[in-house]
Amino acid sequence: MRRDHPKRDDFNEDERKASKSCFYLKSRYQLSKQAKKQAGRLLIKSKKLITLALRNEDMRMLGVWGMGGVGKTTLVKQVANKRRKQALSQGIPYGDDHKGCKVLLTSRERQVLSKDMRTQKEFHLQHLSEDEAWNLFKKTAGDSVEKPELRPIAVDVAKKCDGLPVAIVTIANALRGESGACMGECLGRTEKAAPTSIRGVTEGVYSCLELSYNHLKGDEVKSLFLLCALLGDGDISMDRLLQFAMCLNLFEGIYLWEKAINRLITLVENLKASSLLLDHEGDGDSSSSLLFDHAFVRMHDVVRDVARSIASKDPHRFVVREAVGSQEAVELREWQRTDECRNCTRISLICRNMDELPQGLVCPKLEFFLLNSSNDDAYLKIPDAFFQDTKQLRILDLSKVSLTPSPSSLGFLSNLQTLRLNQCQIQDITVIGELKKLQVLSLAESNIEQLPNEVAQLSDLRMLDLQYC
Repeated sequence: MRRDHPKRDDFNEDERKASKSCFYLKSRYQLSKQAKKQAGRLLIKSKKLITLALRNEDMRMLGVWGMGGVGKTTLVKQVANKRRKQALSQGIPYGDDHKGCKVLLTSRERQVLSKDMRTQKEFHLQHLSEDEAWNLFKKTAGDSVEKPELRPIAVDVAKKCDGLPVAIVTIANALRGESGACMGECLGRTEKAAPTSIRGVTEGVYSCLELSYNHLKGDEVKSLFLLCALLGDGDISMDRLLQFAMCLNLFEGIYLWEKAINRLITLVENLKASSLLLDHEGDGDSSSSLLFDHAFVRMHDVVRDVARSIASKDPHRFVVREAVGSQEAVELREWQRTDECRNCTRISLICRNMDELPQGLVCPKLEFFLLNSSNDDAYLKIPDAFFQDTKQLRILDLSKVSLTPSPSSLGFLSNLQTLRLNQCQIQDITVIGELKKLQVLSLAESNIEQLPNEVAQLSDLRMLDLQYC
């Protein structure tokens, strides 16, 4: 195990300062949760209407639609929890003989529900009124925004959020305690916001969330925020974040895993206090963490979409791309000829119903590659030369992909430091003996029964995860 950096005394002082700031973070976090509870109370009317419709025996499929961030998921979870407590939901039987079965769907577009999913009734969840939005903003930012010199500017900033609770809470957290000059500058930036191509996200909402990102203190927390956005949809594993952050040298002056754990927890709490990350809810993934009390965090889908847009711009050059079906495989080959592909440093590829990737990935600057397969037991063929032109790759995550046979092109990755093959169907991984710089090897929940002898050649290996194997 490596020794501390020579400047460890400076680092320890930073840690002591971080500890003193915990009270501040906790205070902001508690206020943020109180504001969310207030936003939740504003959903009561819609919840009553939906609950009433669910009592109708002829209503079996209902939908809730509205802008991203307006509170659709929160609403349906509240309704579902109430029904569950009343023991009225007993699974999802198939056919017309089970009239007690109810399905409640959400979408940003009404036609997806009415035409594609054929819902019988759709409920439009509208954004907050100006008064409701201002009350939520004030609750989050604090009563200081009522000062005569601050109130007019703060009201205008709140209006830019278009009545979306997620944007209101996030920007109000960022501007809490700021001066009128700072708020005025922020307002000016929102008014100069460029058009956004994100479906269901207005320019005002985008600019408010981007400002919240810009207000984060320090490069570490900003880099962690963008990293979270790359890790697919749904729950974000703290173990995964730790492994990636260490490999990417995200934490300045930290070389020991024990100290990295503490730094990660501090930064995650900072993002939660800013409402840019959320607590994990429900059971989620059944696996647990040996290193963290809370194994997962979440990111709101609107925040995630904006974060990915920020990450795609210079100087980050991070790309999140969704590949659906065989036609997308052709488009992926065309995309590789673009400057965006050649210059990007991180790629998160989400595959749906694809059988095979292009023959090669031509990304000479690529450091991070994450392959997300959305299909259970998915078989995705990785060509033998796929990684031949990605020799700078340091992190490779092929979790939940059936690797039979295992890609021989892994042998090209002489700089690879982190390899995750969680929940993979693995046939042969003797090629890992060629990965001399590998520090993290995760095979958790895979079907591997015995490690190959080549593992003994990995002299730099610092973490081997074999949980649930």
